[in-house]
Amino acid sequence: MLNDNERLQVEPVPVFNADEMVLSDYIQQLFMYCVELHNDIKDFGFNDKEGRTFYQYMVRNSYEPQYRIIRAIMYYKHLDIKDGADSVGEIFSLVEVLKSYINKLKQITYKDFKIRAIAESYYMDGLSIKEIVEILISLKVLSREDEKLDDLTDSHFKKVSRFVQDFKKHDVFVADKK
Repeated sequence: MLNDNERLQVEPVPVFNADEMVLSDYIQQLFMYCVELHNDIKDFGFNDKEGRTFYQYMVRNSYEPQYRIIRAIMYYKHLDIKDGADSVGEIFSLVEVLKSYINKLKQITYKDFKIRAIAESYYMDGLSIKEIVEILISLKVLSREDEKLDDLTDSHFKKVSRFVQDFKKHDVFVADKK
């Protein structure tokens, strides 16, 4: 069982080696890696239907590198081979962005990542930060008080606010307006 205070562990991004594999196999491996990454870092506390809906939403709307790669691969698979070179270049460029993103994720604890994933889902549904914090407290993901009975709501509000600012950076609609 994973300890809430341990840092997030993520498998390394697959590396393409032209001597050992064909490009199409690598692209399929990369696609599956991105799907598994979603499952590992975003799929907390959802039933199957909610999980599928959230995954589909993220693939369509998130600017995070794993979803951008999924979209680029889906686009690549619909192109003729002669038209796919630009798409392959984009995929390899996004792999480098994904590696950097993974390194950033490894600095977060499992507990914070669970909070972040649940908060992201509610944020995407249009809830306010205050509403998200109240839900996280009611789900017992966050405690309302510490051991001294001091109210932690403001601290939770600040943490969720930081997460929301990060979500906005990865929202396709926000990114398109830049």
